Amino acid sequence: MPGMKTRIAIVALLLLVPSLNADAEDKPDEWVSISIEVLDAEYEPAAGITVAGLWGCDGYFGDEDHDGQMIALRGKSVTNAEGLFSTRVRRSDRPVAFMAYNEDQTQGALAVIDTNAYGGNISIDVTLEPLITIKGEFHCETIGGAPQWATNYVYAYNSSASANVRVATCALKEGAFECKLPPGDYGISHFGKELITRWSDITLEEDAGVHDFGKLEFEPTAIAANYGKPLPGFEPSGVYGEGELPTLETFTGRWTFLIYFAYW
Repeated sequence: MPGMKTRIAIVALLLLVPSLNADAEDKPDEWVSISIEVLDAEYEPAAGITVAGLWGCDGYFGDEDHDGQMIALRGKSVTNAEGLFSTRVRRSDRPVAFMAYNEDQTQGALAVIDTNAYGGNISIDVTLEPLITIKGEFHCETIGGAPQWATNYVYAYNSSASANVRVATCALKEGAFECKLPPGDYGISHFGKELITRWSDITLEEDAGVHDFGKLEFEPTAIAANYGKPLPGFEPSGVYGEGELPTLETFTGRWTFLIYFAYW
């Protein structure tokens, strides 16, 4: 009967719903609580310290001027009177990281944590140290100087340098970049419009003061290098339909519509 088939389908659907919800529930061990005690130079608890998982500097905010200060972008919190900061994160094969800055941003600390290395909740301490300023310029001879836009993604390495996690975004402002980082091991991805991305690994030692990249010279992308020039000849490796494979000269003087697609 038609009506009977409909009722059976509805019952079957209702029976599936609880099992789907059960699978969606988080397992208790998928989450871990992290407690970080921030200490000052005398190893006393430091209250009122801003802690965040991701930071940005002036260039990141376009025309906004924050007087060279680092701005918390994600997961911002402030240490309490005991210098403690607590949060809860999902366990992952990638580390989690937090950077702490004092109010005038002269001192800071970095914590990179491999959550899978701990069986239960995590409790660590970090000590504030003088911040190091990293700075530099972007330049590409082909495009005639600095790109229209560019930025630096700053990644912090874990203790074994086998994995990293992004902790800061330092964008270009008037052709240059500058930001403040605590001592530690970092990898920096430098990229921008019409530029081939560069990567730098750096170790910032305590009391380093300034790490100056100077003028970073970039290679242009293929489009930037050939902009305004005649298209180089090519031959397709395959084409739908029958007949001889066309070459670029086949379409000289004719309107041609090309469709590009790719997978990644």
